[in-house]
Amino acid sequence: MKKYLCLAILALLPLGAIGADEEEVRYYDVELIIFEHLGQRGRESEIWPSSVEQGLPESEVMLELDRPFPGPIPDNYDPSLTFKSLPTSEYRLNDAAKKIEESSTRRVLMHTAWRQPGMSDKEALNVHLSRTIPASAEDAEETETALQGKRGELEAYIRVILSRYLHVDADIMLRTRPETNRFEFFIEEADEPVVYQLKQLRRRIRSTELHYLDHPVLGMLITMHPVETDKL
Repeated sequence: MKKYLCLAILALLPLGAIGADEEEVRYYDVELIIFEHLGQRGRESEIWPSSVEQGLPESEVMLELDRPFPGPIPDNYDPSLTFKSLPTSEYRLNDAAKKIEESSTRRVLMHTAWRQPGMSDKEALNVHLSRTIPASAEDAEETETALQGKRGELEAYIRVILSRYLHVDADIMLRTRPETNRFEFFIEEADEPVVYQLKQLRRRIRSTELHYLDHPVLGMLITMHPVETDKL
């Protein structure tokens, strides 16, 4: 009798109430620092190309932070929490960025953070990040247009995947001009831009922990924190 009573109650419930927990969206704050190793050791460890293939397969979708969602936004997503930049007052890695900037062997190329939903491998989107890199701190005060071609261009695709665990795909490219020429008769060749690429697929990320992606010239620190939406 109890069995049939339970079935009758379930039949009266709206479909959305059954499996509501399965449809609940989890949101995460993603913060990263992309930095450059200064000095010649990393640059001389390999022969770096003047161009690389970077981009996305036609089947993958890219988005820019704070821009319209590509296509219809899913009904269960909160637009105010979906790929929105976070203010610097909410950054967690400011101390780490400061230590990198104070180092004589590294410098920060980009420090950014955003909020996004946890998405399956099938649904996950690539966040496209880019920045013109100034040649010096003084140049950083100039406009982006004036900076074109001065020091370099940074471009990155970051894709966060939520399955049983969190994972990240990262494709980071720094296109830069050599700062010095070791041999005068190589000047013409050295004037060609050099491209450094850090590419990492399916790096497992433990939430709230700091993770480091390594490369002879580039590095990335990344952390992800679950958002307590009931406290927003």
